[in-house]
Amino acid sequence: MSSGPIAAGPLPLAAAIVCPDGAIGPIRALVDRLSNAGITVEVVDEIAEAADFIVRAERPAALVLDCRAMATDDPQDLAETAELLRRCRGMLPTHRPIIVVSSAPNSFIVAAFRAGAGDVIDMALEGTTHARTVIARACSEMVTRRAERDQARDLRAVTEDFLRELIRTERQKIDLEEKLAAPTGERAGAKRNPVVLLVEDDRAVADRLTTSLEDKGITTFTFTSGEDAVHEAISMDSSAAGFDLALVDLGLPGMDGLETIAQLRAAIPGIATFLMATERERDRVSHATETDIGGYVMKPFENFDALTKKLGTLARESMTRNQELRYLQRIKTRHAKLLERFLAIPNS
Repeated sequence: MSSGPIAAGPLPLAAAIVCPDGAIGPIRALVDRLSNAGITVEVVDEIAEAADFIVRAERPAALVLDCRAMATDDPQDLAETAELLRRCRGMLPTHRPIIVVSSAPNSFIVAAFRAGAGDVIDMALEGTTHARTVIARACSEMVTRRAERDQARDLRAVTEDFLRELIRTERQKIDLEEKLAAPTGERAGAKRNPVVLLVEDDRAVADRLTTSLEDKGITTFTFTSGEDAVHEAISMDSSAAGFDLALVDLGLPGMDGLETIAQLRAAIPGIATFLMATERERDRVSHATETDIGGYVMKPFENFDALTKKLGTLARESMTRNQELRYLQRIKTRHAKLLERFLAIPNS
């Protein structure tokens, strides 16, 4: 390890040279030349040590890599150099390393630049003035990149605070709009119950399910055919809070349960779906659950109370999830340009 005097000037410079063999031979000569030019130099064995020196340095510090031993056309040397530069970018994202070579082939220099090198010092061709210029340029670029990174970080932080406040305000605005749109006489600010859309052609089963769900605070709209359910659901969802869960019999006459669910989901994005089926329909149910259908229950129902409790829980969870999605979608629609600009801010 070696260090040199600090020269007076507007931009005192430093450099960390990664050289596993230490400051001997040509690297010793380079260290002496840089030190005599007023640059503080630290010679280390590993990139991590160089990163620690650079972070702690009170002045701009360049990262220098001794690549003389691997500066060939050999594919393995090229791969090792690329990996070395990748590790440097991971530890010091604001730095583009300077590579030190000695009469390296052009193919190696090109490959190194493509892998992220920022500059080159060829010890066989260039003297002290060039080496100092390269170090100074690297330090200046590093200062600029750090300033840009810090500015982007500050901008993102301010924007995130603004967006949080915007989302809070927009949620309040959306809630107020929904209160004003509520039917006359409805209690202002009242939280709505979860809404289930039940499609069952067996009237006795439909009535029992409807009564049990309503007793548990679940608003239930019941239909005996898939066609009626889809038609009414589209109309009601466009003018009301929407449906949270569709409970559909698989063996419906006309449009069957799977087609009914497909059309409901196309019309009402985000609606949770649940199938009812008989034992002889089990194979079709098993195939259906490979899609996004939430689940199924076999008829006849063994525990009616447990079933409706589970359906109520699913409906409430879906209601909460869909409410958040509606908030976000409306906010995205209203402020699309702002969000697009926010996403373009670098995430340092």
